[in-house]
Amino acid sequence: MKHFSLYILLSLFLLLPTTLAHENQLSGLVYMQPQTPIPEQTFTLTLELVDPEGAYIPNAIVNLSIPTLNLDKRFMETDYTGVYTMELTLPEGKWLSDITEATFENESNTIQFGLNIGKENREIIELLFPVMETGKRSIPRV
Repeated sequence: MKHFSLYILLSLFLLLPTTLAHENQLSGLVYMQPQTPIPEQTFTLTLELVDPEGAYIPNAIVNLSIPTLNLDKRFMETDYTGVYTMELTLPEGKWLSDITEATFENESNTIQFGLNIGKENREIIELLFPVMETGKRSIPRV
């Protein structure tokens, strides 16, 4: 009976998704519409979040913050799984921005990038989140 129980536990463990938490490197693509945001006018910022195999990551909790502007705003998931968007209105300048992925309790994963308002941005900004140690507390937020 012991071996049967161990077999069931092992089988259940193997059925768990391999990308729980941040033991795998997440990446993202950020792009703006329009590509050259006009100061003080609304533009759209979009993030595509993917795992190492290129699969989109659904139901992520992703925030954008610009500390010098006291801005902290959550991306909203679109109808397309793993694609998140937000609308922003910012003053002219180059703003150091943080995108934080915090889908799992007691963990957050942040990457910085520059956001140009009033000047052209790269068509697509590629982000590579750092790999993190995970532990027993790496559970999805409810």
